[in-house]
Amino acid sequence: MSRIPDPGAPAGTFSALGIGAELAMQLFHHRGVALRAVLLDHEPWFVAADACRMLSLRDTTSAMKMVDADDKQGLRRSDTPQLFKGMAPQVQMMTVVNESGLYSLIFQ
Repeated sequence: MSRIPDPGAPAGTFSALGIGAELAMQLFHHRGVALRAVLLDHEPWFVAADACRMLSLRDTTSAMKMVDADDKQGLRRSDTPQLFKGMAPQVQMMTVVNESGLYSLIFQ
C-alpha cells in the first residue's frame, strides 16, 4: 500500500496522523547542498528532491520509481509549511523518503 497521500483524501495527510505544522525540520549540508529532514513517528524522513540533488540524480521522478511505496510518502504545504519555505507558492506537495528509501536512492 502506498503511503503517498491522495491530495483529495484527508486520511493520507500528516494532520490526519496527528502531526501538524509544528513538525521540526533538520538541515544537513554536504558540498553546498542542503538536505531537509523531518521526524515522523520518531523516524527521519528526507526530502526526496534534496536527496536526488545531493546524489546528482537528475531525474527525481525516475529515481523515485525505484523506491518502495512503503519508503516514501507525500507532504502537503498546509501540514508542513517550514519545508516549503522559499519555494514557489504553486508547489503544494513534496515527497519524502525514510532511511531505507534514502539508501534506495544512494544505490541507484
